Amino acid sequence: MKKTELISQTAQATEKHLVDIMKIDSRLLDDLKLLAKHTWVKSFEPGALAANVIDRSIEKLGHKIDDDTNIDMFGNAVNDGDLKALKGWIENAFGQSELYLLDLILWQEINFADK
Repeated sequence: MKKTELISQTAQATEKHLVDIMKIDSRLLDDLKLLAKHTWVKSFEPGALAANVIDRSIEKLGHKIDDDTNIDMFGNAVNDGDLKALKGWIENAFGQSELYLLDLILWQEINFADK
């Protein structure tokens, strides 16, 4: 099995765990994955990748994603919402172990999504 396949399978299993067992909102996870796919985070502390992706996205798009936000780069696939509120939800609803799992999913999106 290739390394990228193993990483992909692990990320998929992790995502299933977060959505099915921990009951996080899959739409918000999909938004994070889309943002990560279009964001390069040079370095991050473990457990902080989601916050870094959101911070970089806020720098590019502003904190609000609404009808006036240019989201063509995402193929109009990002749900309406407030990125600051999303960051707050992640920081408050996730424990450190869940943030590490989220790192794996987002890291896979950043590095291997189109390969």
